[in-house]
Amino acid sequence: MAAQDESQNTPENMSVVPWKRPHALRRAGCLAGLAVWFVILLAPCAFFLMATQEQITITLGAAPEQTLRIWLINEVKERGVGISWASVTAENETGVLPPLNWTEG
Repeated sequence: MAAQDESQNTPENMSVVPWKRPHALRRAGCLAGLAVWFVILLAPCAFFLMATQEQITITLGAAPEQTLRIWLINEVKERGVGISWASVTAENETGVLPPLNWTEG
């Protein structure tokens, strides 16, 4: 019986199937799934960092206060996570933002 199975697997009896390139959506889905998997794997590191330092600060730009800040709230009546980020806005001499002018001419 084993001799018959081996004789069927000879190169003459085997057919060659051409390799097909994976679909773009399938590849994008695999990359998205891989990214989600890495986020899940790195989440305990972020939790440990939050527990030891009580905040995470990420600089978003060159301005002094342009940062993303995530911190733990450990008050008696309030507990949780706080998130804040600052953005830069333009002001004129009076401290008021000028109105947007969509028509140029």
